[in-house]
Amino acid sequence: MQAQEYMMRGKEMVDFIQQYLTQIRERRVVPDVQPGFMRPLLPSSAPYEPEDWSSIMKDVENIILPGASSPACTELEMCVLDWLCKALGLPDHYLHHHPQSSGGGILQSTVSECTLVALLAARKDRILQMKSECTHADTDESAHSSVEKAGLITLVKIRFLETDEAFSLRGETLVCLSVCLSVHPSVCLSLSLSLQCVLFCRLIRQWRRPV
Repeated sequence: MQAQEYMMRGKEMVDFIQQYLTQIRERRVVPDVQPGFMRPLLPSSAPYEPEDWSSIMKDVENIILPGASSPACTELEMCVLDWLCKALGLPDHYLHHHPQSSGGGILQSTVSECTLVALLAARKDRILQMKSECTHADTDESAHSSVEKAGLITLVKIRFLETDEAFSLRGETLVCLSVCLSVHPSVCLSLSLSLQCVLFCRLIRQWRRPV
């Protein structure tokens, strides 16, 4: 794109944004597309020749915007990164859309961020492999997601226990599992920090009762 066309297209983009914002009330709030709608609408591999700007904006209007309130950008990202994998000749399991895929690539804003995310993903994979070899902690099935994340970081396997009809973790549940499996938790975590003391104290009292 030469400088003159760049200036022209830049002005057109400003007009496009202004039109979108002023007419946004006329657009659908809920998308009329289903997950996966974008893949058959795009080529299976990256184009060899560039497309003109008008064609690109037509695709934005006809393909991207109808799913704007859904993860349309995520679906576009998945398709484009599959293009990249094919262009680089990577194995098929690196593709998003493949039966043997365990997850494809993602876009990051910087090289530094990309390096960090790659190391975190590798670390998490190794942690998951080591969880079965490490000590475990018990928590209730309604526990906050931070409990599981803390287990991943500390290499502690989290065992989720059933609660009663009041969503309370009872001492009998913990005692029964520990006796039957002959495995005792190193710590018992509550469903929230505000209830931690109450639940833990109640659990301690019930733990001391004869079984």
